[in-house]
Amino acid sequence: MTYMAKDFTKWHKLKSRLDSRQGTASFNEREIWWCSAGMNIGNETDGKNEYFERPMLIIRKLSREIFWAMPLTTRIRKGRFYYTFMYKKSQQTVILSQLKALSWKRLQRPMGKIDPQIFREIKRAAGVV
Repeated sequence: MTYMAKDFTKWHKLKSRLDSRQGTASFNEREIWWCSAGMNIGNETDGKNEYFERPMLIIRKLSREIFWAMPLTTRIRKGRFYYTFMYKKSQQTVILSQLKALSWKRLQRPMGKIDPQIFREIKRAAGVV
């Protein structure tokens, strides 16, 4: 396996700006948001572009400021740690094994809301019913 060194400098600068954000964002369970996921360690899912964004499914709102979320990918993956579903005429895979607690400060912009039945199936598959 080839190792590619990551340049964490840009992510650290953006993370500092995100941390200084004031106020709150209005978010709810079942919503998918573009979220500044960052540049992560090892096989953790990284964000892309200048904002290190990745679509994230909000699994549970813990407070006005904190939520549990799982990253999405358009790469179809199989196995017990993945759940694939249709969203706006495109297949999406939720990476169940990467459930994270995140701050509202990482939220960039909403993409939409998934079907309640699919959401229940994802939560069941992740063991967070």
